[in-house]
Amino acid sequence: MMPTPIPTWDGVSYVDSVALPTFREGDGTGLDGGIELDPLSVWIRDGITINQLGITRINTADIRTGAGESTVSDEFIGDELSEFLEGGSAPDNERGAITFELRKGTHVGADGTEHDVFFILHDVSDEETAEELGIAWAGGLVGVAREAVAAADVDDDLNFTFYDDLPNPVRANPNCREGEDAADFGGLPGEVCANPADIPDDRDDNTYSPLRIATYKGKEMIFNAIFMNWGDAIWEQNRIDAGCVTLPDNPPNRLGGCAYNGLQWGRRDWSGHVIDMDVTADPPWVTLKLHKSWSGDGDYLPYYIVVDAWPLGPSIAMGVPNVPKHQFLGRNSVPLVQFVPGKRIHPSYPPMPQPATTDGGEGGRLTGFGIGFGGGPFGSQTGLPSYFMPEIRYSPMWHIGFAHWLKPADRVIKGFKELKQLRADGVLEILDLPAPPAIKQGDDTGVRVDNFDFDAEFPPHIVNCPTPITIDRVIHDARNAGRTDFGFPSKAGFTGLSLPNPTNPLFEIPDEER
Repeated sequence: MMPTPIPTWDGVSYVDSVALPTFREGDGTGLDGGIELDPLSVWIRDGITINQLGITRINTADIRTGAGESTVSDEFIGDELSEFLEGGSAPDNERGAITFELRKGTHVGADGTEHDVFFILHDVSDEETAEELGIAWAGGLVGVAREAVAAADVDDDLNFTFYDDLPNPVRANPNCREGEDAADFGGLPGEVCANPADIPDDRDDNTYSPLRIATYKGKEMIFNAIFMNWGDAIWEQNRIDAGCVTLPDNPPNRLGGCAYNGLQWGRRDWSGHVIDMDVTADPPWVTLKLHKSWSGDGDYLPYYIVVDAWPLGPSIAMGVPNVPKHQFLGRNSVPLVQFVPGKRIHPSYPPMPQPATTDGGEGGRLTGFGIGFGGGPFGSQTGLPSYFMPEIRYSPMWHIGFAHWLKPADRVIKGFKELKQLRADGVLEILDLPAPPAIKQGDDTGVRVDNFDFDAEFPPHIVNCPTPITIDRVIHDARNAGRTDFGFPSKAGFTGLSLPNPTNPLFEIPDEER
């Protein structure tokens, strides 16, 4: 049985999607007679549970029976380097778990066949509707190209009927069918093909999109209605990561925790962003990984989920459907920058930073230049989005870039202002997909590619990453002012920080985990 959704409890509160954080003007300890301010805002009003976000370790299998709690409001919020500062410690909030009650809709195929689909209704482009329904206001979806959306009907009771195709099948690496030779498809020695013999082909002309244009109560708008399950086959739902076994994910992206994409790149039992799902329950539900990010130079921490993507390669890696319609989003997508580590975290991962330094050695350093012990998708620091909450510019559709340090990393970057300045100073470059060949080109020629455009008209890589919660760091720090059991690292960076010897286990993955 799914834990009872708790939209409001001590330390967590729902905030109207149209609200602005004017409450940050308070002192963090009370308003109007001492009411305690709440640093954690939840942008979805009903049918969600934050199962785990904080220091208490749980087995993810026990979430079904109610294990876990959100304790982050009263705990240290650190980063990948904070444990090396006086009074600091490693963060226990790089990753959490969140459960959504799934809605059931009807899909009508081209031949008129109807069947059930289970979906999350997370965002809508209309402000008044967002407030009415208690979902996130995605003003950045206004004006989206018709080529990027699919059709739906919705009645006044919010019953959805979906048209166009079902999603492309969710594939696994090695991307071949049972009976084929995995070595011909990039498989590691001893691997077998990961997909059933009867899995359909991935189609570039597939017309599914989670972005649905529909008329609700007489007004046309765009809904982000995300299919989680659309059939009984293994490829007809977002992939469950069987390797996500405990939370918090500390140390992050390591065996025994809950890695961002999974411990192995797109492998069937070792990757994905779903922790658990049950569409036979009443109500049906899905539990997803909840990922930390930094915004506003560290003042805000938006936490997001990963649900679908384009193109196929990254979609396989994340265990989500490939959605070709995302290529038409243009400027209705918004930038999100992830970070390249100094070495890859598993032999199945892409050759990062580039093939010649994939297991370290960049700049003559065993651990390379990039931070290699963080909660981000490749094992580096957590990412940087362009917003911190649902509002007029918010879009859940992210154009992904990859920041690559050109010297040893000396800080955790926490906002676009600092990121862009470091880029201008030649300290790092930011690349579009695929990053490793571009890094190799720059290394070989001495001319950096540095080709990520924050205002790209045709982004080459899009991921649907809705943001259900945000932590206000200013309120959090004020709420915990005077605490002596943990410290707060400076936002100014870590210039001059003496990093540990690269033989530190945080920097190296034991052979048994590779």
